[in-house]
Amino acid sequence: MPIDTFFAFIATYDDVADAKADYDAVKALHVEADLIDAYDAAVVEHREYGKVKIVAKHETPTRVGG
Repeated sequence: MPIDTFFAFIATYDDVADAKADYDAVKALHVEADLIDAYDAAVVEHREYGKVKIVAKHETPTRVGG
């Protein structure tokens, strides 16, 4: 039986551009370097007056086991 490993990384940034740069770096680890198998990621911006905006997101499609 395979053992799955789960990691959760959460960070706060002063600038949305810095968060987006890290988001793109994680995507590159998945697509280009093939170091990450499956991942979910999001960049969420907290705006004035308590408004929240999802700037970028990636969700791994659900896999069906046999």
